[in-house]
Amino acid sequence: DSNIFYNIGRFPGGCAVNDYNKDQVLYIKASNVNILNNVFYNNLSAWNISLDGTLDVPGGIENITISNNTFYGDNPQRDGHINILFNVRNPVIKNNISHTPGPYFIENDSQSWSDWSSTYGKGYAYNNLVYSASEATRLFNFTPTKNWTWSGNIESQNPEFVNLGTYDFHLKSTSPAIDNGIDAGLNIDSE
Repeated sequence: DSNIFYNIGRFPGGCAVNDYNKDQVLYIKASNVNILNNVFYNNLSAWNISLDGTLDVPGGIENITISNNTFYGDNPQRDGHINILFNVRNPVIKNNISHTPGPYFIENDSQSWSDWSSTYGKGYAYNNLVYSASEATRLFNFTPTKNWTWSGNIESQNPEFVNLGTYDFHLKSTSPAIDNGIDAGLNIDSE
């Protein structure tokens, strides 16, 4: 936790036709992982976080918490800051700020949300703020219809960072994100 990840990903045309599909900042293929209080920005050819419980991970992955992170910048070829692949059980995504993720913050890349298997357990998305100045931005690419609980999320409101031009992601006193999170028990601020 408390890391700053920036300018990650290869240049277009470097290795394959679909360069933008190959890179991730954090590629999680393990259970019981907490991703807390980090800043991700300018990762223009990578998903910031990919959760992957696919075939080579027996039983999939479970109990992943993504909390109190700041995400800024769009991957021009892939939407979302978080990508969820098959067999990810009980993810908790809370208290994050996502600025300019494309049309949505969380992409379920494996299936439609309506088919989220009950064997995957529940998914939770609480008190995230998702914003883009250039387009309407949603929390999910598909609205979950079963086995997900979400509440307190803020969509399409500017988080009011102090200065995007200098990557100062502190919040102005008028930010709608202030006092709208769930207490995560963190006593530090990575900024």
